[in-house]
Amino acid sequence: MFRFLKKYWKLFFNEKGEFSVSDDQPSPEELKVLHKTINKIREDIERFSFNTAVSNFMICTNETD
Repeated sequence: MFRFLKKYWKLFFNEKGEFSVSDDQPSPEELKVLHKTINKIREDIERFSFNTAVSNFMICTNETD
């Protein structure tokens, strides 16, 4: 879990701990992963399946590498 949180943190913060996101356009593949993740997490939250929602964040983070 620690490695996932560290990896997820690095998506939004630079080495100095400053918030840093890119304004670059996402690729079609990245958009597909994002929309798939949003849909799955929405369904998981409606079913109160919070563990699988976190799991979907992990899958999304790994697919965007």
